[in-house]
Amino acid sequence: RATKMWPQQVRYVPVSGREGDDEGDVIAVPESTPSKADNGPAPFWGSRRMMCLLVCWVANIVCYVDRSNVSVAIISMSKELQWSQEEQFDVLGSFFYGYISTQILGGKLAERYGASPMLQLAVFVWSLFTMLTPVAARSSLWALYLVRVCVGLGEGFTLPCIHAAVARWFPLSERTRAVAVVTSGQLIGTVIALGSSPAMAWDWAAMFYIYAVLGFVWVLVARLTFFSTPEQHPTISRDECVYIARNREAIGADNSELKKRDSSNAASHGPGPASNGPSPSPAHTRGRDWSKTPFGMCCTDDDGQARPLPAWHRLLLEKPILGAIAALFAHNWGWYLLQLGMPKYLVAIGADEELVGLYALLPYIPMFLFDLGWSWYADILSQRIPLVGVRKLSQAIALGVPALSFFVLVLVPPALWSSMIILTVSVTASACTHSGVWANVIDIAPQHAGYLLGIVNSAGTLPGMLGAKTTGFLLDRTGMWADVFTVALFFELAGLLLYLFWGQARVLYT
Repeated sequence: RATKMWPQQVRYVPVSGREGDDEGDVIAVPESTPSKADNGPAPFWGSRRMMCLLVCWVANIVCYVDRSNVSVAIISMSKELQWSQEEQFDVLGSFFYGYISTQILGGKLAERYGASPMLQLAVFVWSLFTMLTPVAARSSLWALYLVRVCVGLGEGFTLPCIHAAVARWFPLSERTRAVAVVTSGQLIGTVIALGSSPAMAWDWAAMFYIYAVLGFVWVLVARLTFFSTPEQHPTISRDECVYIARNREAIGADNSELKKRDSSNAASHGPGPASNGPSPSPAHTRGRDWSKTPFGMCCTDDDGQARPLPAWHRLLLEKPILGAIAALFAHNWGWYLLQLGMPKYLVAIGADEELVGLYALLPYIPMFLFDLGWSWYADILSQRIPLVGVRKLSQAIALGVPALSFFVLVLVPPALWSSMIILTVSVTASACTHSGVWANVIDIAPQHAGYLLGIVNSAGTLPGMLGAKTTGFLLDRTGMWADVFTVALFFELAGLLLYLFWGQARVLYT
């Protein structure tokens, strides 16, 4: 396969810290590509992994534009088509019935056939059905339900495919930032969708056609620039390819085993650039013994060796997986509530209907900036405290601050600008979940990140279905947003507690 990847002569280089059989301990890289340095990190700017990050980021933007546009368009659509509150939230929630159906399948197919072709197929499918949305809406409510389910079927592949690509393209020292940058595309997509509210009020159907065309353009660009693994990229440098392969899993493995593997590789294949120097040492083996501090009692991984990935129904009985599911479920309950319901809530407390999307997008701007800054700090912090501590601290901020914000919204009489400030704080803090449970999935199963993300995010999609239905039901029966926020407060606190007790960040499954 290596000779097909590169037409020029290839050289087999030993790489430490990779799982698999003996042949898995070497990779093929092009002999003719230049190498700036045999030791140390390969530059990021202008690299092929930077291109991978950019393409995945844009895919997430398009994904969330096509997901969030209905939450803005629903105001104009419901006026034209005379829908009740419950019917409106049924339209918003129908997307998630398709979205939950392809999470695990998307992860499996991404690992078998590659993240790139599966993601390209997914973007094409959901863009096609986005284009059909106006026709379906004006045909019947059930036709619109079906189209939104099909959009969800396509978008269900997105995050498992992207996580599978990130796990293979980025070393551990860049993992948190890579996950945060890619998932920040969700925020940009949401901002674009909400920012189009004036255009939606003018001609909501035209916006669906424009967003669909953006998806088709992405597919054409990805065909030329996006590859599933660095080993498959035809123009990657030898230096970057070896650096990625050597460091993407090494720090998560047992240190003594790495030393033995480095020694055996050097003996079998001769000295090579990837085998020079000592094996990296895990952050939790350096410096202070955190396990003896109060912080460490909650943020120290359990002892144990990595084992083969069990079947999905057995995974659902394991505490680290249940902790991740609980955290993502809780986060998504509040996230989907605000993403789908914020425009309607702001209108209810006095916002102008034509400008409501602009009001609703304001919290996502500081969220985007805070997301990038915190992820950078989290990668630095992971060199000083246990990685599991970084994940739990991030998730504590992502769930604790929104819980406090919902509590304040329940108690304080609603006013437009005071509510906007509270919502901005809540949305901004929730960005830390990208450095928490989203990155945590790759930590515990780097070789099965797409599949495991599919399992965790399937449960994390339930709030989109149940939350939309619950919100519509409560508003139709009581008309009180305080009841809606009380339910969200309960889930945020419950998810936080379960993740703090059960979350882990070492490699659990090979």
